[in-house]
Amino acid sequence: MRIQLLLTGVLAMLSANVEAVDRGKVSEQYLCIGEQATGFSYDKKGKQWNSATFGNTSKYVVASSSTNSDNAFQITIVGDSFPQGWCKESFDSKGYLYCDMHWGDFRFNKASGRFIKTYLFGYIDVGQERLGKGKITDEATESPRMEIGKCSPF
Repeated sequence: MRIQLLLTGVLAMLSANVEAVDRGKVSEQYLCIGEQATGFSYDKKGKQWNSATFGNTSKYVVASSSTNSDNAFQITIVGDSFPQGWCKESFDSKGYLYCDMHWGDFRFNKASGRFIKTYLFGYIDVGQERLGKGKITDEATESPRMEIGKCSPF
């Protein structure tokens, strides 16, 4: 009974982060949980870029979009109020969903339940002017990364 109440509460919290879909549309929702992340980070001591493993992964809700009629789906990080990603088209005939996110992209295969998310901000921005703070340096830039994980419908 306790586990059932806990699961009901978790699903209610996740659903609260996703906008309600118009009554005429069929709503699809998936909870995607990151399992591993890798990429590149700058080693200030060695003054060079190295491959890196990141321990922090995220949880996402991929849901039919109701906030923007130009998009079929939206992606919201669990705990956030606003979507961070948008998918113009729905799933293709093979079950793939291709989405744009802030500073990267998100791809999901409904058949396998697997996703991959990229964060492409950082490395290439070195030398660019940062509003009111001078040029971006290797030491002060972001770490590009790629995250993989699995999604389940709910």
